Amino acid sequence: MKKRLKLSVIFFLFFITTNVLLSKEKIKKDAFLTSIVPDYTRLQFAGQVGVLSLGLGYNHFEEQLKLEFFYGYLPRMHGYSDIHTLGIKSSLLFWKIPIRNFMFDEISPIFSVSVNLTVGDGRKTFWRVPSYFPDGYYSPNVIRFCPAIGVNFRKKIKPYTFVKEFDFYVEMVTNNVYFAYFVKNHEVDLNEIFSLTLGLRLKLW
Repeated sequence: MKKRLKLSVIFFLFFITTNVLLSKEKIKKDAFLTSIVPDYTRLQFAGQVGVLSLGLGYNHFEEQLKLEFFYGYLPRMHGYSDIHTLGIKSSLLFWKIPIRNFMFDEISPIFSVSVNLTVGDGRKTFWRVPSYFPDGYYSPNVIRFCPAIGVNFRKKIKPYTFVKEFDFYVEMVTNNVYFAYFVKNHEVDLNEIFSLTLGLRLKLW
């Protein structure tokens, strides 16, 4: 029952974000409303913000700078408890390299940083380190800073289609907590603190 409810919430959020994006055509004449309505919706798999995350984003500087707000969810079956994540992510696309002989139109190196607020049951996510942990080994981990590097692929679609443009991106991401473990514990390898992220951004107008 709880699983169905959580899935329903995720689909409801996706429905709301899609309708918000579609409403931009209706309020196009209002400069203020147009400026606050998101430019695209984003769906991401993994990346230390849950199994699946859904968000809204804004483009700046000819779509080379992106600002996103998102919610991520990690179900109990993949961890010790249900974990919810709220975050803000900023991404910078460096160069737009044409690849018109491929299935995409452009490819761009990408660097991003997100600030995430993670909420669990308190056993492994905490504002203050519990007293039963060794002194100086663990750090508060509710708020995490997550840098990432990767590649963004862009496909432009015909103007009269439902989806006008989409980005598919692949990133390697870590966070400040994992990096601290890497520095303090020499048994932790560099590859152990990074994880793979797959994401999709949809521009619907």
